[in-house]
Amino acid sequence: MPAQSDVSVSCVKENVWVFGYGSLIWKPNFKYEKVLPGHIEGVSRKFWQGSRDHRGTSEKPGRVATLVEDPQGTVCGLGFELSPEEADATFTYLDDRETGYKLKEVVFCPSDPSQSIQKVLVYTATESNPDFLGPSASRSWQNVLQPVWDNPVQTRSTCSTWPI
Repeated sequence: MPAQSDVSVSCVKENVWVFGYGSLIWKPNFKYEKVLPGHIEGVSRKFWQGSRDHRGTSEKPGRVATLVEDPQGTVCGLGFELSPEEADATFTYLDDRETGYKLKEVVFCPSDPSQSIQKVLVYTATESNPDFLGPSASRSWQNVLQPVWDNPVQTRSTCSTWPI
């Protein structure tokens, strides 16, 4: 099931921004004009989305990051500026990569105050998604996140920053 959208990204005529808060931070795999560190508000990052293809199997989905509504929450990440020429190909790629996620528009606040605040598009899973797992009863990173990373140091480091 490709990503769903509350916003239209077809026929983009000007630059558009995408917010990355999980694997897009270190593995975007698309062309972009500019990248800025910053944050979005009103959400928290959680490993509550199941993945049967990128991070798990049909029998045992792996956990991947998503965003959940949280009025007190702030999530740091990267804003990627896309050119109109690259937008269609990028969203086709991301819709497939972010299977089961929903695309929505939010406000992005760059870390550098000299940069202007932008509206960005962000992929997030909701409880209506059949692969939405919600919180885990397990606090063991190995049980919760494997096979996310083969490197346990990277797993512990990431998890200490991004609470489940």
